[in-house]
Amino acid sequence: LTVDLSANIQSALEEGLLDIAVLNNPEAAAHLEIFPLGSTALRWVCAVSLLPGGEEGEPSLRKLMSEKLIWVPPGDSPSHSFARQELIEMDAAIDHLCTTNKGLLEIALQGGGLVLLPDIMVRPYLESGQLVCVGDAPKVPDISLFLAVHRHHQWAIQKAKDFILKTAQASPL
Repeated sequence: LTVDLSANIQSALEEGLLDIAVLNNPEAAAHLEIFPLGSTALRWVCAVSLLPGGEEGEPSLRKLMSEKLIWVPPGDSPSHSFARQELIEMDAAIDHLCTTNKGLLEIALQGGGLVLLPDIMVRPYLESGQLVCVGDAPKVPDISLFLAVHRHHQWAIQKAKDFILKTAQASPL
């Protein structure tokens, strides 16, 4: 299992280093077959421990960003670039970079600051109360997810692809 930014994973697929992957808005490539899986919202979240004493409900981004760190991936993520521009317009300090969604999730869970992550990644932590959504955060477009398979895949990869696509149709994101 490889977890990385979509651009890096797509490069690995094109080079034949990976056989199958889930990507966010992949670029067309001659060596890849691409299948839509659905879309998911992006959520600004932080650890409950970052909320001011006794505060309930969704925290205010403006209040939190004056006191806490905002973590974002580098500029090659279209969704995060959109959010970064919105934050700059709000005079937010966003010079803290993390290159993986997994790293951003760990930062949020440890109380290290505010992060923007896919709903499917943070949903269990929101439901358990470990993370909370930030109420007045900039709206970010949903991301579309795709299954990408190297065109010259083996029989086992074909079976895995068929299973993933069937599961995605039966249980939408």
